[in-house]
Amino acid sequence: MAVEKGYYVDERGNVFSKHRQLFPSVNRDGYMCIGFKHKGSVSIIFVHRLMGYQKFGDSIFEGKIQVRHLDGNRSNNSIENISIGTSSENRMDILREKRLLIAKKANE
Repeated sequence: MAVEKGYYVDERGNVFSKHRQLFPSVNRDGYMCIGFKHKGSVSIIFVHRLMGYQKFGDSIFEGKIQVRHLDGNRSNNSIENISIGTSSENRMDILREKRLLIAKKANE
């Protein structure tokens, strides 16, 4: 796991290894992620999940729990913006205007 390898996120959402600050990539869905070597291959970890683990521990792995961005901004991984909850709660974190656009597309 990334934490055991010395990776962590500070309160503002900046990512560090035990040696230096890292600059995450953004995947096609807009989530920030880092790659690290694990057992001879590269593993990807999402910054919000790393922050969620630091804040909530193993509870992020329970059942259908998701790590949430409270303001709906996937690049804001600050400690006060990260929470955990259900899929329904996670969807409600999306800005109202964007939720309406998604609903409109689903009805077309």
